[in-house]
Amino acid sequence: ALRCDLHRLLVALCDYDGSAEQDMQLVGQGSRVVTALMGPYSLPGLLGQLNVLVAGRHWIPTERYVLEMWHLARRANKLHEDPATRSLMHWVRRQSPDRRWPSPMRLASYCLNNAATRIYDRIFQAELEPAGRWLKRARRSCDRMQEHDSGFALIKTTQLIRLTGEAKLTGDAGPVKAHFARLGRDRTLQLLSDLNAYDNCDAICRAAERHAVAVFADLKHHLIRVG
Repeated sequence: ALRCDLHRLLVALCDYDGSAEQDMQLVGQGSRVVTALMGPYSLPGLLGQLNVLVAGRHWIPTERYVLEMWHLARRANKLHEDPATRSLMHWVRRQSPDRRWPSPMRLASYCLNNAATRIYDRIFQAELEPAGRWLKRARRSCDRMQEHDSGFALIKTTQLIRLTGEAKLTGDAGPVKAHFARLGRDRTLQLLSDLNAYDNCDAICRAAERHAVAVFADLKHHLIRVG
């Protein structure tokens, strides 16, 4: 099986033309090789599965996508005290920053972030009913991420996605506007710039910008350049 996976990866590399389809093939084949070498529930194996889910997120149904992200997050958390993973992380920390892997805790945070933002985006676009399980799942993902990994860089943007999404549900933009007021103009602009890095929550990004302009009117001209 490993020989076949390696062959497919080499073929994908030889045929690579820079297209999105080829990107997806490289991610998929590379992840299969890593999983075969290290095991599906090793840190590299979980990271490979996460990359496949993210690369194919536009084609994966929300139910499956969220459940898989939660599954990976649980598996990642189990590696925290795993001797082999701890040994691997000692090696990773000696690498240059551009070659380092996320720790199990950070990998779990990426998974929970992906689950939460996917749900809020689909609720915002009226593709999911907010009542019941979906909104609870999104909130639970956000809360767990913040409780277990408060230093995670995406917490601020995820919080903004949550505030903006729930502002539409309640019809009350007060909390998100108050959040911007507490941050101040410059940090609000930086946060919106960071939020614009998302390529799968565009509607929420635009709504967040409108709320920010309602608080700091002069940001309108800056946001044209940021977007």
